[in-house]
Amino acid sequence: MKFDRLFPGIVFVGLAGLFVAAMAAAQASATPSPATALARQAGAVAGAAIFCLIDEDKQEIYVDRVQAEIALSAYDDVDLVVAKITFSNEKNHASAIEPDSGCKEFKRQFSARISGFPESH
Repeated sequence: MKFDRLFPGIVFVGLAGLFVAAMAAAQASATPSPATALARQAGAVAGAAIFCLIDEDKQEIYVDRVQAEIALSAYDDVDLVVAKITFSNEKNHASAIEPDSGCKEFKRQFSARISGFPESH
């Protein structure tokens, strides 16, 4: 039967997937990498920008720049994936709650943060 020949390959692929998932979970639960630490902080800012209704173009500029910084600070592909997931989770969580400083102060801080980015060419 064909299935008898395919079964070892299916098991191997399944075990390899579990191994990769376990590595990512172990890495995420340990001291966060620079990429993951940045992703947590930046995700919270991106979520607050959503909550405070910051202009979508400014949000996009911020997210694009932060994603580039995360990619540059990641140790490897697994670290990058963990950091991207962390960013997304933090952004989603923060988009549902008002920033501690309130939206008026956050908008001022966010504008200063965006203006501090170097111009892209």
